[in-house]
Amino acid sequence: MSDDLTPGQRPGDLEVVVLPGEIDVSNAQLVLAALTAVIGRGVRLVVVDMSGTVFCDCSGVAAFAAAWRQAAAAGTDLRIVITHRQVQRLFELTGLDQLLAVHAAPEPDGQRTAPERQLSPEA
Repeated sequence: MSDDLTPGQRPGDLEVVVLPGEIDVSNAQLVLAALTAVIGRGVRLVVVDMSGTVFCDCSGVAAFAAAWRQAAAAGTDLRIVITHRQVQRLFELTGLDQLLAVHAAPEPDGQRTAPERQLSPEA
């Protein structure tokens, strides 16, 4: 996972974070650390792009719940983009879809307005 997620971003900007194809015990803490870093910079809107994510386990659920708590405390709007039904179903079964704003389109407003940062488990 890259430590260089958002160079040059100013507080108040929109940030798009692209997550890997699978989120599980091997990388859920890295996902949480990346989201925590973005939220900690004072970004008002964080879009978590899970459009390429086809699997997420309970460790991913815990990471998203923790990120939601941090975002709520910081006044950050955390939005999740999910396109795969299996991942959407997990969010529904666990109630995460009630905590987080879940969208089915790649960008909530239909256009990309912020730099995209890739998360990769290799780093």
